[in-house]
Amino acid sequence: MVADKYNILIVEDDEILRKILIELLEPYYNIASTDNGESVLALVERHKPLVIVLDILLSGYMDGFSVLRLLKQDERFQDTPVIFISAYGQESQIQTGLSLGANDYIVKPFSAKHLHLKLDSLIKLRIAIQNKVIKTELSSHIDPGFANNQLQEFERIVEEILLKDADLSIHEIALQLNISVSTFERAIKKAYNMPPNRYILNRRLEKANLLLSSTNLPIKEISMTMGFNSVSYFTKCYKAFYGFSPSTRRKK
Repeated sequence: MVADKYNILIVEDDEILRKILIELLEPYYNIASTDNGESVLALVERHKPLVIVLDILLSGYMDGFSVLRLLKQDERFQDTPVIFISAYGQESQIQTGLSLGANDYIVKPFSAKHLHLKLDSLIKLRIAIQNKVIKTELSSHIDPGFANNQLQEFERIVEEILLKDADLSIHEIALQLNISVSTFERAIKKAYNMPPNRYILNRRLEKANLLLSSTNLPIKEISMTMGFNSVSYFTKCYKAFYGFSPSTRRKK
C-alpha cells in the first residue's frame, strides 16, 4: 500500500461493480475489498480504513445491515464512517441504513464523482476529528457480563435463524452463548434498546422487506420463509414496523 494514501474498504458482492469501484478509487486511496460480510471485521482491524463503502446484499450469511450493526457495537470500529451503496432505493431501506448509523446512503447507479466527493468529505471530517485528539470517557454499550465476541456470536445465531427458519427460544440462545437468560436479556436490551425477541422479530421483518423489494416471491411464501405462522400476522407486524402493508411495498 502507498503510505500517503488513505485506506478505504469496499464491501460489494457484485464482482464487476467491485472491480469498477477499485479501478475508479485506486488512484486516490489504498483499497481493500471483499464480497463477504463475515470477513469485514477482520479486514477493518487489519487495514484500519477511514471509510467503508458497504452494499446491503452480500455473499455469505450476513447482509450489510448486519455488518453495520456489528461495527457500531464494537468500540474499536464504531466511529468508522460507512457509506451504503445499494440498488434498493426505497425510503424504508434508506431509513433503516441511516438509523443504524450509516453516514450516507447512495442508490445505484451512481456517479463516480459523486461517490468520490462524499468519500473525500468524510475523510476530511474524520482526519479533523482525529487531529483534535478529543478524549472522552464513553460508557460501553455492552453489559459487562456480555463480551463483544458474544454479541458477534448472537448476530451469527440470528442470521442462522433467519437463513434456516429456525425457532430457537431465548433460553436456547443464552445456552449457546454460555450465559444466563437474565444476563442475555439485559445485555441485548442495553445493546439494542429492545428485548431479544423483539430484535429477532425486527430482523425477520427487515429480511422480508429485502425479499419484497428484490424478488417476485409471493407474500405468503415470504412470510413463511421468515418464520411467520400466518400472512395476517406477518402483515400486522410488517405494517406496525414500516407503516404500510407488504402489498403496498410490492406495488412500489
